[in-house]
Amino acid sequence: MTADATPSSELAAARRRLAELEDTESQYRMLVEQLPLAVYRDLPDESATSEYISPQVEAIFGYPRDAWMDPAFFAAVLHPDDRERTIGATAAALARGDDRWSMEYRVIAADGRTVWVRDDAWIVKDGDGRATRVQGVMIDVTDQAVAHAEIRRQKQYFESLVEISPVAVVVMDANERVTGWNPAATRLFDYSPEEAIGRLIDDLVLVEEFRGEGVSGNSRGRRTGGENEDQRPGAVADRLSSPDRTGCRSTSLHQASSRDISTTRRRPRWTKLCRYPPTSSTSTRRS
Repeated sequence: MTADATPSSELAAARRRLAELEDTESQYRMLVEQLPLAVYRDLPDESATSEYISPQVEAIFGYPRDAWMDPAFFAAVLHPDDRERTIGATAAALARGDDRWSMEYRVIAADGRTVWVRDDAWIVKDGDGRATRVQGVMIDVTDQAVAHAEIRRQKQYFESLVEISPVAVVVMDANERVTGWNPAATRLFDYSPEEAIGRLIDDLVLVEEFRGEGVSGNSRGRRTGGENEDQRPGAVADRLSSPDRTGCRSTSLHQASSRDISTTRRRPRWTKLCRYPPTSSTSTRRS
């Protein structure tokens, strides 16, 4: 009886362990399949043929899960402008033996939408170090991509406005060293961007005897968090915009705009332009 009971108890224990493993697998599968992203397991080749892909892939792209098992499917749904780059990057990562990689690309959804995807992948290897599977996640980042594109568009738009502005626009860091210098600033102060960037603003625009006053005025503008318009008689009216503030902290950039008002002032004193009458043909550049 004892000899027969031992195998029976071992079999029962093995069945319990198997049931526990199946329950654990079921819980993890349920967790994976509820995530708002597509989890996949692919063959380790550039075609990205899936052996498994989570149900969320249908909500993201609109294609049935079975379609991703076709070796030609992934390349077919990639955006034409991203196809060569994406497939090439995957092949290169596999050839190098990378353990993991990440990329962004566009997929044409079943309804014709363009879906931006961030794809994070990692390699599963066997005991000999050979790649057996590629596992990863595909995350829909369309909203972020569209927002970043809009930010870039607005940045380019405002940069173009600064470039064509008749007003001199100068950007400075927290130490009032020039980091941006538009064409109008070149025309007004007679310094090229290469000459101006990296230098203190007062060294470029103030007559030496008034540099202390300029620093004092700009410092007041920074402390108050508002705008400081220099009201001293001179050839240039200056407006310093202090950095944006968040709580007690502030950003490190300042912007200043200047315009030539030499014809409206009786006693030009402030900038290097003031050394010569506005109608003089003598260059305003430093000697």
